[in-house]
Amino acid sequence: MSVPESHAAWARIVGDVGVYTLAFALTNIASYAYLVLIGRTISAGQFGVFNSLFGLISILGVVATSVQVAVTKAGAARQSRRTFNLLLKRVWKGSLALSALLLVLGVALGHLIGAAVGDIVIAVLVVLAMLVSSAVLGVLGALTLVRSQAIINFVGTMVRLSTGLLLLLNSVAASNALFGYVLNYVAVFLLAYICMSRRVPATEHTFDERWPCIRLAPGTVATVVLTYIPFTMDQIAVQSLVPQSGDAYAGLATVSKIVFYAGFPVLGVFYPKMVAERHESQRQRLVAGAIGTVALLSSIALVALATFPEQLIHILFGGRYREVVPYVPTLGLGIAFFSMSVLCTHALIAWNGRLTFLPSLIAVGVGSAFFAEHHSNIAQVVQNMVVTYSIQVSLTLVLLWCAARQSRNRARSTPVGSQTGAASH
Repeated sequence: MSVPESHAAWARIVGDVGVYTLAFALTNIASYAYLVLIGRTISAGQFGVFNSLFGLISILGVVATSVQVAVTKAGAARQSRRTFNLLLKRVWKGSLALSALLLVLGVALGHLIGAAVGDIVIAVLVVLAMLVSSAVLGVLGALTLVRSQAIINFVGTMVRLSTGLLLLLNSVAASNALFGYVLNYVAVFLLAYICMSRRVPATEHTFDERWPCIRLAPGTVATVVLTYIPFTMDQIAVQSLVPQSGDAYAGLATVSKIVFYAGFPVLGVFYPKMVAERHESQRQRLVAGAIGTVALLSSIALVALATFPEQLIHILFGGRYREVVPYVPTLGLGIAFFSMSVLCTHALIAWNGRLTFLPSLIAVGVGSAFFAEHHSNIAQVVQNMVVTYSIQVSLTLVLLWCAARQSRNRARSTPVGSQTGAASH
């Protein structure tokens, strides 16, 4: 790659980060506004049902993110309309099977959280639409259309906000609040599919079922799910073991996780490019640039948390949860470690690294053991999470270093002409 081409490539990356960051920020503001709208209009009993179902949907959202990552990885290796159609078809079949299972379980167990059958049906539709739309977004990732991804997600959120408002004005039931999410993901699917179709026109009039199968790697999905477990295990542990501190810790976690969201756009931009890049040296520069950018953004967010913890708590929650102010910078540091773990895990996936799941598995195991022994107050909970995040990032960085070293060795042992040919292929 020539110097002008390299500068142009980095300029596109910077532009992608800027657009993604802006769209991501606006999407999260709109999402928060929708939750505030629900909290202000829905009845207390229905709000409890909504929160319970929304929590379960959020857990499955990690699976949807994993599917998106897996589709990006599988699609980047062989970019054609036929490849993308096959991937979408397989995700559709799997999503239908999972949704049918969730529907049966939901109808059987929904009474435990006070959910009616109608609420369960709408919640399952949310999951189905979320999974299918994530697959099409994964295709856009394979095409490195990260700006389109971000803009489409924002448009979908605005559809949720506007249609949800109309639905809630008609009725304050939980099902109406949830149906806004269905329309959100349907809009995302349609817009992303149109974008994909324009970028990769359908050149084959027939679809050959005997065409070699491209499978979504279950290991990729499982690894990403496992990577995000520490990000949710703290609240579950607090609610189970220290319920009297649940509300205060939720406030603490909400403020501290600003650190994660500060660097998240970098992951959204760099991962598709790391997957698509075939030159080992350029891929390593991408990883190094991503790590440096996340470290910088996390540091800026940490400085803000350390300097203005009380002010941030007051802005978000008024006079509530003042007791967690001393722990904001510490938990923020732990979450900065987590942000780096997520980025490095995705880099390992792009590199086809081995045992990528192991750091998160060990961290979750150690963290669970710590919670079993020490959970009497918020200070101990924060300490447990910092230990968990520290183990996760340390082991992940070791694996990434090993993968980078192996990559350099392969690059040195491969003739230059072969590398160029592999890259062009």
